[in-house]
Amino acid sequence: MKSSLIYILPILVLPACSRSDRAGAIASDAALQEKLIGRWRTDAQLPGGNHVQSETVIDSGGGYLEHLTNTLADGVRTITLGGTMQVRDGLLIDTITNDFTWHTVVPRVAGADRIIRLDEHELAVRDTNSHETITYRKDSR
Repeated sequence: MKSSLIYILPILVLPACSRSDRAGAIASDAALQEKLIGRWRTDAQLPGGNHVQSETVIDSGGGYLEHLTNTLADGVRTITLGGTMQVRDGLLIDTITNDFTWHTVVPRVAGADRIIRLDEHELAVRDTNSHETITYRKDSR
């Protein structure tokens, strides 16, 4: 009987641990999602001479409106987008549902960035493809 418990116990415990970890991730994602609510700004110099300035307002449902200015070597582009920001498994998933400037195909996932830091004042994300890090500051107004 003792030897059969050695084989059965891990089978029973592992699924429970898996559910426990996932429940923690869901709770953690929900807490991060709550911290996203508000007005976020960035002013970042990216590789290739791309200067990005943006203001993004995120509501309690994860919906957002973003005004973005890209300064490139060949000129300045101003873009207005709407969509949703969703936190899932520590990733910030940006789905564009309205492209007010270019009227491109929507909805589309614009990116899934790894959340490095998110608190009441700052959001830092790392692009999962280019590994560039962008930091946003929460506007207190």
